[in-house]
Amino acid sequence: MRCRVVKTKTVLFVTIFLMFASMAISFSNIFSKTAFGTVTGQYEDALNVRQIGNLVYENIKHSSNDSDFLVKTGVNTVTPEHRTSAGSLLGYKHTYSETLQTRLKERELKIQEIIGFKQTHPGIKQLPKVIGIGVKKCGTDGVIRFLGHHPLIKIPWQVQSEVNFFGSRNVIRGRNAYRAYFPPTNRMELGMEKTPTYFNHPDLSIPLSIKNMVPMAKLLLIVCDPTMRSFSDYVHEKTRDDLFNRRLMAKYDTFEDYVKDQLPKARRLLKYIKSNRTSFKNDLITQSVLGQLLFKDPAAALIGTGLYIYHIQRWKKVYNESNLLIIDGENFRENTGHVIEQIQDFIGIPKLLWKEDFVKNPDTGFYCYRKLTEKYLNQSYVENEDELRASLKCLPKGKGRTRNGAKHASPETLEMLRQFYKPYNEAFYDEIGRKYNWI
Repeated sequence: MRCRVVKTKTVLFVTIFLMFASMAISFSNIFSKTAFGTVTGQYEDALNVRQIGNLVYENIKHSSNDSDFLVKTGVNTVTPEHRTSAGSLLGYKHTYSETLQTRLKERELKIQEIIGFKQTHPGIKQLPKVIGIGVKKCGTDGVIRFLGHHPLIKIPWQVQSEVNFFGSRNVIRGRNAYRAYFPPTNRMELGMEKTPTYFNHPDLSIPLSIKNMVPMAKLLLIVCDPTMRSFSDYVHEKTRDDLFNRRLMAKYDTFEDYVKDQLPKARRLLKYIKSNRTSFKNDLITQSVLGQLLFKDPAAALIGTGLYIYHIQRWKKVYNESNLLIIDGENFRENTGHVIEQIQDFIGIPKLLWKEDFVKNPDTGFYCYRKLTEKYLNQSYVENEDELRASLKCLPKGKGRTRNGAKHASPETLEMLRQFYKPYNEAFYDEIGRKYNWI
């Protein structure tokens, strides 16, 4: 009898448990459809609702950028509306725009703090803290012009930001001569210059000269697809308004003519290097041969500059990742704001230039600077293309001529150069420990 009572109680307990479990599942489904009425498809499932909420919470908690709140699941993208719903379940009250508005206010307070400090702390002539060392036609001008919008960065515009101090006779004049190029800076500000020829200059002593004269300086190196770089360099040299370059490039009516004449010369010199070396080591003999390629025949520099593997080695002997940042120029063109944020972190200044400050020019497709303000967050604000153009601070019109289709080279010539550069690119990737998508 006692055994039957125990069994009866057990059955009753299991039955009640199953009833409550069923009610919980039903309530979960109702709750998911109520709280997430805007979510359709797979997201109506209660499990996915909780998954979305957790993902959004984790993104909000760890993300430093509002645009990083775009959370992706296995099948769909969570929209801002979904973010708000999921966040509200977790007690998160701020919406996307409210968070960005808070960031804007904090940024403006920081800028006003810097302005106030400048007014009470006048600057003095100092050596630069940031130096762009190259590469020509890879975006060095774009980087320094965009960084120039930062209130803490000072640039010697009187020499168009290019001092050309090292590798010239000026270097024997010493620190005071170099310091004289830069505008006054206080202890918060930093001077910056870029001279693209530093990277591939035949003078092997330049890295050590910079390190000795400006030991605390951080260096920026922007590299790019050497095939497109050489074409861009050719177009640049053909349009320069000085007698030397007009004479130098006069015999080449087209880029195809240039490559047809210069590429065999480059191959012969590099073949000599390879026949006497088992690797891409850059020693005195190698550098002597490269000197012929780069300077004894200046026109050949359009090809020789892109042999990055030979140029990078001398810099890595003196600098490492803590004071030399290597940037892919192709990535800078496509993701300008992200790269500018990365540079600010590297040189150690407040991140006052955001990726949201960079907007594509509707005419060129290239990014321009336009400081994000609350005006652009207002949902009632409607901007036409004329207003957009007027608000943009873009690079000079001559920039990007070979990247936006304004200038063309034959596919056969470009492919010939790609095959030429391929082994040198691969060696460069091995040297720096990363690979770029240079087709």
